[in-house]
Amino acid sequence: AHYASGLLAGEEDSAVGCDALTVNTYLGADGIEPFLKAAALTGKGLFALVRTSNPGGDKLQGLKLEDGRTVAEAVADQGADLGCGELGSSGYSLLGAVVGATKPEDAVSLRQRMPQQLFLVPGFGAQGGSADDVRACFKPDGTGALITASRSVIYAYNPADGDWPAAVTQAAVELKQQINDIL
Repeated sequence: AHYASGLLAGEEDSAVGCDALTVNTYLGADGIEPFLKAAALTGKGLFALVRTSNPGGDKLQGLKLEDGRTVAEAVADQGADLGCGELGSSGYSLLGAVVGATKPEDAVSLRQRMPQQLFLVPGFGAQGGSADDVRACFKPDGTGALITASRSVIYAYNPADGDWPAAVTQAAVELKQQINDIL
């Protein structure tokens, strides 16, 4: 509760606090609930780790449970249940989900399990995720996903060119166009 209060607190004109943060779902519901309460009180958002883009997460998140779901699907179900009570005017929960761009085969099932969650989608670009890979993270109306691409944008600069703002801008424009093309 103290972590949640400290991280999500802050007055409107204050630099303290943040707008959204990632929570570790693998601690269970009692590890997320204090963050949900604090986020609801402050109008902030959360993203729960569900299916990460890093290869090391595959061994745990892809494990099959006795009921046939994967660990990631069980975590998605938990997140959907926990977040259903905190829906905004857009119809999305304040509890979103981290779903890696490098796991497109899992995104279909996870989107079905979490229709009211915004997906924060790392792994696009330098980590290997493509526009086609992130398509299933979006809802049919083209909403529901925030695609992130850090390295492919910030490292687009070539020192021989000498114009880093133009290189970064161009990489961001290209990222936007790739996503717009699939929507």
